[in-house]
Amino acid sequence: MSENPTTKRYLSKRLFFIVLKDFITYFVCCLVLVMAIFLVLDLVDDLGDFTGKKIPGLDILTYFVCKQAQNLIPVLPISLLLASMYCIYNYSKHNEIIAMRAMGISVTQACAPFISLALIIASLQFIFTQFLSPYTTEKADRIHQSVKNMKRSINHTIYLEPVKRKWFYNHIPGQPYSDVNLTQNAVSESKGIYHKWNIIAEHAQYDTKKKLWIFQNLQYAEYESYDDFKYNEKKNYVFVKELAKKLPETPTTFQNYRLLNKMKAGIIIPIFQIDQVLKDQIIAQQIGNIHFLKKYYWYHLALPLSCIIAVLLAAPLSFSSQRSGVMLGILQSLVLMVVFICFREFFMTLNQIPPLLAGTVPTLIFLVLGLIGLTKKT
Repeated sequence: MSENPTTKRYLSKRLFFIVLKDFITYFVCCLVLVMAIFLVLDLVDDLGDFTGKKIPGLDILTYFVCKQAQNLIPVLPISLLLASMYCIYNYSKHNEIIAMRAMGISVTQACAPFISLALIIASLQFIFTQFLSPYTTEKADRIHQSVKNMKRSINHTIYLEPVKRKWFYNHIPGQPYSDVNLTQNAVSESKGIYHKWNIIAEHAQYDTKKKLWIFQNLQYAEYESYDDFKYNEKKNYVFVKELAKKLPETPTTFQNYRLLNKMKAGIIIPIFQIDQVLKDQIIAQQIGNIHFLKKYYWYHLALPLSCIIAVLLAAPLSFSSQRSGVMLGILQSLVLMVVFICFREFFMTLNQIPPLLAGTVPTLIFLVLGLIGLTKKT
């Protein structure tokens, strides 16, 4: 007596690559379209800073190319979502889904090419953020700042909250700091916040061997109140030299504070730079910085999973033999993707929960929901 033939079929290797080829084509088209939209928005925002100035065309081109490299990080999940929906809609339109189901191919098998490409894109996104993104971000910022200031040096203002010290300086990478204005604030019950002393120097350079700042052509001022001050010429050299030995900040501290501000502005930076900022002792003294940095660290690690979530939301929900079911699935996946993004960003604002949970829970929840939805659909 022969066994009953099973109705379960597997996606053949040939059919797998046919679906994968179609999906890659749609993904590239969606990627170009979404990147074009982001490019137009960047042109509207930043092109005015370049017009009417003698800026080399190569610098303008380099700036907008670097900006698009930054935009690539949020664009990849969006493009995967749109490509998944359009690819499945196109299959439904030509009755390809009915043919697959009639052959006994499960939804999981049919979605295998989509998930495979999503895994590859997620891996590439992680590699990109670790190695290429820091360079493009720094390059774009340097070009934009130099254009706005119309000079090679860039103005920086850094306030070190834990030590109540404010630095203002111009800087060209590889050269000493110029036009340095260093102010030490203090707090008292009678005066409140007031300036304690101030150093104005033509140049400043950090001696890595002696581990101290060297100021050139400086003026030192002591403040008796917030507005009134007196110069003390006798202290200009000896006193400031001794004072410089007590300044714990270094050029690395300035770099770490700029990285911290970038993270707070929503710019993605690589994990090794996050770890570098976490180890900075001055930043560690400020309340809230460590919690934010650890949240951002775990958020960054979970970020590539958004590419997989985009496919898990779009493909199973849209996989229907009826066109009305496909359209309903597309609408549901779009709504769920928006909810996921809002949920993820909301968790990043919470300071009451551990950083690990704040940075990963929303992503893991939607990843599990996507896998459950795929299983139930099958």
